[in-house]
Amino acid sequence: MRALSFDTHYAYLIALGYKDIENRSYNTQLGELLIHSTKKYKTDCITQYFPENSKIKKLWDMMLDKKFNPSDGEFKKLENEYSKEIEIIKKDESMIYHNSAIIGCVTVQECKQSDSEWAIEGQKHWKLINPVLFDEPLKNVVGRQGIFNIELPKSYDKYFV
Repeated sequence: MRALSFDTHYAYLIALGYKDIENRSYNTQLGELLIHSTKKYKTDCITQYFPENSKIKKLWDMMLDKKFNPSDGEFKKLENEYSKEIEIIKKDESMIYHNSAIIGCVTVQECKQSDSEWAIEGQKHWKLINPVLFDEPLKNVVGRQGIFNIELPKSYDKYFV
């Protein structure tokens, strides 16, 4: 099956369904794509990697500036306006991020210009749909540059129709 390596934070942003566009200088074949989390970039937090103009990034920056966290009373005041973003941050705080692993899969639906907050001008925009984060990643997988093929163990068949 086709796979593509991503920096760890972007791999998880895709597998969790937050990042809906992949920016590349080339188009690709449509269809399923395994998500490989690289060895090089380790992370314990993905929230800081959202686009600068996104609502969650604004909340993240407010948290850093005011030095408060989701359990503080001041944070509770923001719950109505930022309820979805707060849930993402809470989930982020409890996640374990794996490196050198196939962590999930996504479908590349189309390659065309997009107005997504993730789209970078001048790049090809791969529209990503149906993200899946595997319950258990396939660990110790060496990634490569560009798209590469990998055979998954039969136990991962449950993620594909």
